Amino acid sequence: MLFDFLSRKLSPSDMSIFCTHLLRETQMAETSRSRTNPSDTYFRILYNWRCKEPSIDHKDKLREIFSAMERQDLIDEMEGFSVEQFVYTGLIVGPEESIDTVDFTAIASRLGAMYYHVVRFLGIEQRTIDQIEADYTSMKEQIYQCLLTIKRMKPGLTRQNFCDALYYAEHADVIETLNSKWKGS
Repeated sequence: MLFDFLSRKLSPSDMSIFCTHLLRETQMAETSRSRTNPSDTYFRILYNWRCKEPSIDHKDKLREIFSAMERQDLIDEMEGFSVEQFVYTGLIVGPEESIDTVDFTAIASRLGAMYYHVVRFLGIEQRTIDQIEADYTSMKEQIYQCLLTIKRMKPGLTRQNFCDALYYAEHADVIETLNSKWKGS
């Protein structure tokens, strides 16, 4: 989760430098995806780096890189990061009720390319996202399949849990849509 959180804080203009520091190349930073979805590209750079160097202290190395980039703000954010800080405190209709697969259709059509943040918050692994992307070409279907996978992994996933993930990903609009739907149920 920390990598996903940090990926949203990094500037697109720093991507080549960042990629060079971590992977010693710029290939991932020079793609069409990096221009259209920089936060996901940053996450994938971090993820690939972690896979290539599993035995190092990743936080320590990031501190070093952020310091070299003169980004003390990122060091501070990294040190203070906790998933528990992302609890949606607004109104949720039936917060302890389980999220229903029927809700996934409404969600899938509204999340768009930033769905990665929601599904990562809910615990899906990147390799699972990659497999779903390979199996389904439509983004809406990819989102739906990711949500189904999470539901299978966490059958007790509540509306509160889901709204927390949407809050983390800054999707208040989807929370409103779901609440309207739940009120009518």
